[in-house]
Amino acid sequence: IMKKQQAKLKRHIYGSGAAGNGGGSSEPIDKRNKEEKKCDFCERIFKQMDRLKMHVEKHHAKELEEKKTEQAVAPPPPVEETKNTSAKGFNPHPPAITHKTPKTI
Repeated sequence: IMKKQQAKLKRHIYGSGAAGNGGGSSEPIDKRNKEEKKCDFCERIFKQMDRLKMHVEKHHAKELEEKKTEQAVAPPPPVEETKNTSAKGFNPHPPAITHKTPKTI
């Protein structure tokens, strides 16, 4: 019996009470993460991120490599025009304004 309980705990499945005690349902409660992750390359859906990574590496290696090279070759985003900072005395980081409290005697 202990091995079964340890196996359920390892899989994050917990019982909500003993059957017949009136304390709750005898159905196990699954507390695993229910969030689903969709493959970017096909319609497969996975409950575990590691399974998705393994799937992509095995079935979509070429597409993954192409995506990486596209991102590496992509031009940088356009830079917005800024004011001319070459003006004499221009400080892009002006000093912080501090307020002094008057001293009381």
